[in-house]
Amino acid sequence: MNEQYTGFIINEQIKSGKTFKPGASIEATLLDIDCDKKMLDLSERVASKDVKSGKDKSKAVVELTKDSYMIVSLKNDRQKFGVVLLQESLNQHHM
Repeated sequence: MNEQYTGFIINEQIKSGKTFKPGASIEATLLDIDCDKKMLDLSERVASKDVKSGKDKSKAVVELTKDSYMIVSLKNDRQKFGVVLLQESLNQHHM
């Protein structure tokens, strides 16, 4: 990646009590990339979680919400991510 991208961490994704200066190097998990705007959505909180797995059913934690999708992580294993597509129900299209 030769192009310059800017990374952002929303307050909910920062370890408590930390602040960053522009240009700081941090350890974070990449949640989303907007190639058109050259922006990275990052999470310091997800990168720092110790996780245990072993259940068939898991609850998800919403890490990032966009207009048409969400990025989620498994509550019992924060290193596993998924994308949830957001769409209006079919019933709303036919009203």
